[in-house]
Order: sequence, then C-alpha cells, then structure tokens
Amino acid sequence: MILLRVLYFIFLSLISIVSCEELETIELSEEEPYTIIKEIKLPDELEESSGIIFIDSLVLSFNDSGNDAILYALDTATARIKYQWEITNVKNKDWEDISQDENYIYVGDFGNNLGSRKDLAIFKIDKGSLFQTDNIEAEIINFSFEDQTDFIPSYYRHSFDCEAMICWEDSIYVFSKDWKDLKTTSYVLPKEPGTYVAKKRQVFNTRGLVTGADYNEKTNTLVFTGYQNYEPFIWMFSNFSGADFFSSTYRKINLEQISNIQNEGVCFYNDSTILMSSENKNLPARLFQIEINN
Repeated sequence: MILLRVLYFIFLSLISIVSCEELETIELSEEEPYTIIKEIKLPDELEESSGIIFIDSLVLSFNDSGNDAILYALDTATARIKYQWEITNVKNKDWEDISQDENYIYVGDFGNNLGSRKDLAIFKIDKGSLFQTDNIEAEIINFSFEDQTDFIPSYYRHSFDCEAMICWEDSIYVFSKDWKDLKTTSYVLPKEPGTYVAKKRQVFNTRGLVTGADYNEKTNTLVFTGYQNYEPFIWMFSNFSGADFFSSTYRKINLEQISNIQNEGVCFYNDSTILMSSENKNLPARLFQIEINN
C-alpha cells in the first residue's frame, strides 16, 4: 500500500511538471485564420527579393547579397517594375530589410550568415530624391551588436544574423535571426548617420527564423514573417506600451496554404492586410497579399 501511494504521488508530480511546461509555451492563443487574396510572380530582376515596403501605391524591394545596389518600385496589382534607382555610394553586401518613416527610407545591409561581419550598416535615403533622378545617394548608419564578442565564422550556427528592421519614433529596431535557438532579439540604435553600438532590449521565442518585420503606427501592431524548415509563419504583436513589443498580445499564424518557400519580406498593405515576398528558392519568387481575419 505504501509503495502504491509513493507511485501515485510520483505520477501526480510528473503530471504537474508537464502541465507547467505546457503553461510556459509561448503560443498563448490559437492560430488565427487568414485569406490569401492574391499571389503574383515577381519579375526576373527580383529573384532574390528580400525586404519590402508599401509607399505611394508602390511596393519597394531589392535583391539580397552580392546583387546590384538597386531599389525597385513595383506596381502592386501586377508586380511589374515601374521605377528603379541605383544607390551609387554603397554596395549590396547583404541587404535584408527595408523600413520607412515620414521622410526617409532605410535599407538594412546587415545579413550575417557567418556571424563574422564587422561592417553592419543601414542606408538612409531621402524620399524626396526618389522621383527626381535614377541615381541616388544614401547616408550611412554603421553599427555593431553590444553583446557580440565572437566573430569567428560559424555558418548557420550563431545568434547574430539579422534580416528584420522597423522604424520607431527616433530610433531603429533590428531583430536578430538566431540560428542557434530559433529566437529573435531586439536591438535599438539611432536613426542618424554615425557609428553606434546597438543596445540589446528583449528576446522572444519565435520558434523559427525571423526574416522580415514591419510596424503599423495607426493600429500599434508589429508583424514578423519567417519560416522553419521552409514552412512560413507570421507573428503579430499588438497592445504594447512604448517599444515593449514582446510584453503584449501576440499570436502566431502558420501559413499552411503556402509551403516550401523562403519568405523574406513583409509590410502592411492596410490595417488588416499584409504583403509578403519570397525569393526564388524551391519555387519562383512571389508576392503575396494576405488578409488577416480577426
């Protein structure tokens, strides 16, 4: 009898431990439904489309590492190229995301697959220059991560890759692509040209690789896109105070209708719809218009 009681209490203890682990999981809400409104093949010039923004009824994008330092403006309905601009005073080492505020566009040259880069940069471009000429120049914001001390190349086995960025008031927030832990860490730095150490702010367990971000000031909503084993997902964060993005209401949406893609860029099209881009890997590069159903 005593042995049975001991075994019973051990059994209850194990149930309690499992329950605690389940309570600590980050998926606090059920997956939300979504509707794919449109899916368009991107032009051949954008086979490696990375970041995207929506501006003046156009989608701005570019190719990532090793390609020309060119911004493309696409017609939203057809994905045809309407304008393009060469940024003449910089190179495209590994452009990964793009963001904007009222007066400027910011292009993030901070892709870091090996974790060894010491030349991370963000290029600041005056919106007023875009439709004046085909050749434009950028101001340069150089930065490093405050907690990175090891720069020994470690292909896809480190925490300092980066592919996501947003503008927030007078700052830029970048979000890491963590190959080791499948989490993301937020870092903050100023918008002004100069050289900075990006300050570490928060860590969130996305359980996947974050490849793009955008912020909707009107609805106070942050969106991530990313993937795990080429299965795409979206994270939505809302109802946060200040830049405390991860202490908020959040939900994950697994895009199960889309599979085997490398999704890269995301931006808000309107308050309930996002645009998401994928590059030419496994399937042709595409632009998706996705409505998020509350």
